[in-house]
Amino acid sequence: MSMSTTAERAALYYPYIHIRSEHWLKATLLNFPKVYRMVPIGNYFPEDEDNIKAYTAGDLLDDIDTSCAPARDAQRELLANSPIASTKRNSSKDTSA
Repeated sequence: MSMSTTAERAALYYPYIHIRSEHWLKATLLNFPKVYRMVPIGNYFPEDEDNIKAYTAGDLLDDIDTSCAPARDAQRELLANSPIASTKRNSSKDTSA
């Protein structure tokens, strides 16, 4: 099994949908070939500013359906590794001892 490099992996813009800074997007695209954002597909359509729309047309910024399996897995992993989750795990260990 080989480790993938950032040149092979896309970035995930999380937890927001709308890109708040074109500068952030440009800087991220210097390190990653593409940026994905999680959007509820079918019932929500991002209202991007014109400068951000150029990135979606150029296939540098794309949407991922929040109900797809990889998106759900990513959410679970982020939650499992969050400081809040580790605090809850530690506090449950303290009460069980």
